Amino acid sequence: MTTATANDCTPSRPSITVLLTSACDHVGLIRCFRDAADALDITVRFIAAAPRPRISPACLISDEFHALPPIDHADFVDQLIRLCVETGVDLVLPGSPLDLARLAEARLPLQEMDTTVLTGNPVAIELSRDDAALDSLARSIGAPRLRNGDAQLRRSTATLSVDLPDAPAPVDPPPLPAERTIVAQMLFDADGGLLFSGSFELIRLSPCVDVATTVDDVRIDAAIRRLTDAIGRMTGPLVAEFVRTGTGTIHLAAVRPMLSDHYVLVDRAGGGIARWLLARAAGLADAADFRWTPGLQMMTYSKPLFFAGGTLDESMSRFA
Repeated sequence: MTTATANDCTPSRPSITVLLTSACDHVGLIRCFRDAADALDITVRFIAAAPRPRISPACLISDEFHALPPIDHADFVDQLIRLCVETGVDLVLPGSPLDLARLAEARLPLQEMDTTVLTGNPVAIELSRDDAALDSLARSIGAPRLRNGDAQLRRSTATLSVDLPDAPAPVDPPPLPAERTIVAQMLFDADGGLLFSGSFELIRLSPCVDVATTVDDVRIDAAIRRLTDAIGRMTGPLVAEFVRTGTGTIHLAAVRPMLSDHYVLVDRAGGGIARWLLARAAGLADAADFRWTPGLQMMTYSKPLFFAGGTLDESMSRFA
């Protein structure tokens, strides 16, 4: 961490450098951290890294970008450490679950240089990559994973069409699955205490379209408590994905010690994890005002979407 001064008459502002690996299209995540820095009155310098940074939207909107080799490359860890040293990185964020194990290899060397790597504890990393370990944990908390032949989490598909002259009427999408994907974003403090937990339902309308809605689900909250007790002491962010079937049973699907791909929704709903992380990195005694707003909805769509008249709500009603 450094301090930034405009001139001798202005007070210094803490300056934090954040590195996002596997940056890809995490544009919203970068914007959340910039908004949090403005709220804290600190300066954040965002560095994004990817194997081919010039085709990464997140790299192109960052303050600077660098090329890192693919995560499975033998030199990845050495090049990551070198990049952190040369650019003075204070905080490393994993952009993909695939990054977690390799970032964990760099964690201790980087901690000696006062760089924090957000990878959670070794148990959580193992759960993110080992199906057998995840199976065992899921059974221990009473949320066994779904198997082939059981009720499966299915992706509904909807045909997106544009109302053009003489265009065929839009086809009604098939009914949404009875199973619901519920994603929980959590944050733990340095002592392992649970600071924040918020959940949202994720509906995948097609491979490139999903709708996420914040929820308040007491059964998921109970599963989260059992999960955190079973994992042991955690620090930093943790994501858990559950499936709730039509009969109400809860099944654990995935665990990842990182920020959710839908963190933008979490942040907007009151889960100010970016603010808390920056304040901690800057040494500020700022306790984020965590809250949760159920019913907030966000649509993610990775391709152009055209509407021929009417409002967004009217146009999207065909997919409801």
